[in-house]
Amino acid sequence: MSRQRKTAAVRQLLRNEDLETVSRGLGVTAATLSSWRDAFLPADEASLTTRQKISLGSVYSPVAARSASVSCSRIAFAAVT
Repeated sequence: MSRQRKTAAVRQLLRNEDLETVSRGLGVTAATLSSWRDAFLPADEASLTTRQKISLGSVYSPVAARSASVSCSRIAFAAVT
């Protein structure tokens, strides 16, 4: 069964639909459906609490900014003279 169908089935359970009814409708055992739910919840919770760490050094470098500024100043000065 595809990941999307498993996710949809787990979401049915989270909407308080009956475990037996959902499992019968999908043709899987209640134990299988319960194991999908048990695997889904920690991963779903982790996706809400995990923050991406951004290193400002990789985005902004004062040395690179200064050298870019100097280069632009030289170009502007050369255009004026």
